[in-house]
Amino acid sequence: MDKKPKVNITKVLKTMLCILLSIMATVSMLGATLINVARNYLQSEEFVEQVEETSLDEMRIKVGGKKTTVSKYIKDNVKIMIKAELDSKTDKNPLLSGFLTGVSDETIDAIFTTEFVDELVKSEVFSLLDYFLNSDVDKARERLEKGESIIQEAELTVDANPESYKKFAQSYARNFVIKSIEDNSGMSADIFIILLSEETVTKLIVLSVALLLVILALNIKDIFKNLLYGGFISLLYSFVINFAQNKFDSLNKKTSDLVGYVFLKPIADEYSTNKIIALPIGVLLIAAFAGVYYLFKNYVNQPEKNK
Repeated sequence: MDKKPKVNITKVLKTMLCILLSIMATVSMLGATLINVARNYLQSEEFVEQVEETSLDEMRIKVGGKKTTVSKYIKDNVKIMIKAELDSKTDKNPLLSGFLTGVSDETIDAIFTTEFVDELVKSEVFSLLDYFLNSDVDKARERLEKGESIIQEAELTVDANPESYKKFAQSYARNFVIKSIEDNSGMSADIFIILLSEETVTKLIVLSVALLLVILALNIKDIFKNLLYGGFISLLYSFVINFAQNKFDSLNKKTSDLVGYVFLKPIADEYSTNKIIALPIGVLLIAAFAGVYYLFKNYVNQPEKNK
């Protein structure tokens, strides 16, 4: 009489364990999908064209509660930093005062035209994306352990010629892009490098496959239950992507004109294919389980006289 309750408890515990493993497998699959889709899109011709066709004189960012164009923000800040650098050098060496007095706002404006800033930032975006997607993961971990940053501050050389300005601005643009990525992701650049790596994708795929094999092994005597867990995983996978996409849109209703949304929206849309594929697969697997369960209950397991 004591055997039946023990069997029922074992079944409940096994079911709970399988549900937990299914959720963990789904999370691993989602992680691998999110990273892999992002990697592929950021290296696609579609993304390259989007960046090249974007006018930074029209794209906006929000700084201190106010919106301004990317181009204007960079030009204004580069101008401020260059003037500060030159003033600092003059203070340290008064003999340079006469040499640097010819540096005017008009001189800087003549160098940092809208076209120059546009080309400068886009060049740094492509350079940094390659860096983020293909960097040495071990070196990124090493920098994290040492508390180092990939941001390298530039110093304006004393000759203050146009090429010096451009080199200084190039470093500023690089730091601007890195800081924008860190601010929008809430992570340091090196964590971003690790998460976006192919190594992380591989680990997540291996983990999800291992979890699925454990679920299969736990149900080896009741193999058809795996249809139910497979359906649950597929539906959960689809629902989470759909929820994330809707959340992304709702959070950015008032910021759809900002550069972050403009570039992240196409990536968010890329996940729709995975969502659309997973939903019918989940429904079909659950329907297959229901069909098999009905067949066994009403025909296969019936006494011979009832057949």
